[in-house]
Amino acid sequence: MNGTRKKKGTRTPDPIDLDRIPIGHMPLHARVREQLREIVLRDFEDGAKFYSEPTLIEKLGISQGTIRRALTDLAREGLLVRKVPSGTFVRKTDTEAPEIRVIMPGCDSIFLMSVLEKILEHCKNRKLPVRIHHTHRGAHVPEALLQVGGPPTHQRVILLGEERKAARALYASLSKRGFRVVNIDTLAAGCGDAYIGVDNDRGIRLGMDHLMQLGHKRILLLVSEPMQAGNTRERVRQFRAIARQNRLKHAGVLVRDPASWQDAEAIETLRELYGTPNAPTAIFAVSDTGAWVALKSLAELGIAVPSQVSVLGFDDDRASAYMQPALSTLAQPINDIAQRALDLLTQKRAPKGMVLLPPKLVVRESTGRAK
Repeated sequence: MNGTRKKKGTRTPDPIDLDRIPIGHMPLHARVREQLREIVLRDFEDGAKFYSEPTLIEKLGISQGTIRRALTDLAREGLLVRKVPSGTFVRKTDTEAPEIRVIMPGCDSIFLMSVLEKILEHCKNRKLPVRIHHTHRGAHVPEALLQVGGPPTHQRVILLGEERKAARALYASLSKRGFRVVNIDTLAAGCGDAYIGVDNDRGIRLGMDHLMQLGHKRILLLVSEPMQAGNTRERVRQFRAIARQNRLKHAGVLVRDPASWQDAEAIETLRELYGTPNAPTAIFAVSDTGAWVALKSLAELGIAVPSQVSVLGFDDDRASAYMQPALSTLAQPINDIAQRALDLLTQKRAPKGMVLLPPKLVVRESTGRAK
């Protein structure tokens, strides 16, 4: 792997040694990705054609799936551009621009992945180099910290949706080393120089106003997200405050473990609930995923939405518009969150404070007038 692609005056690329990188128990595809990144930055000019998948497979003796995932990661960051059928090409950004490091858990959160997608899009438009680090499957907090190198003056860090304890540990170490850190979605003290997230109070009030204007007084807040999460606690707090202010005697909170809020438990829970007097005429879920399960379970029980019960979500995940019926929800300001994070990190002064961005009520088919 050499020769024709290297910059003039540079040496032939070193053989790839996957055991050389000090990244603990990082998965194989991530180790391949980091080594390939080093080769791209050291030996390839902007616009140069990178090694093909077959070449990498032959030289490394690694499966096509692993190679493809490593290349896809680098393409998502903007360092490579994959053009079918032409090949893979190097895309280098302005070397004077700060590099954005995104540290996030490996998870199946549609919201976090949507925010990441927008961060990558804005970085590409602004010609900001970006790298993603995951704190899961062996690549835990110490390994993520090892990967954030270089001078703090030329690096910026986004903590995206990290669990509170991990976010605090990451911020404590990074701030001590002089890095600027913006925290997205971990609503807790000591997790960043600045916080950016949704205005939960505004969102819950928008949702409650919508349901009450439709005549609903028996409203259930469905909590199927971790109660230790700051955003979840804020939504519960605001719901209870609004219920007290409006003297909603039959407004209540139902908390269910996220792992167990699945078909069987949800159906049984709702069966018992709707077999009692004063059953709720509206279910307000703190997340769209919780609302999806509720919609499916209500259909299984033969309870019609919205004629018998309205269902309202919070997030506006992409699938919500295609549910049956389409889910009314509160849309998170995902694009604005990503944009403001980068604004704070690239301004001259250090980021500071709390930025709460308002969600938007999206009315679809799952909410209707109370009967």
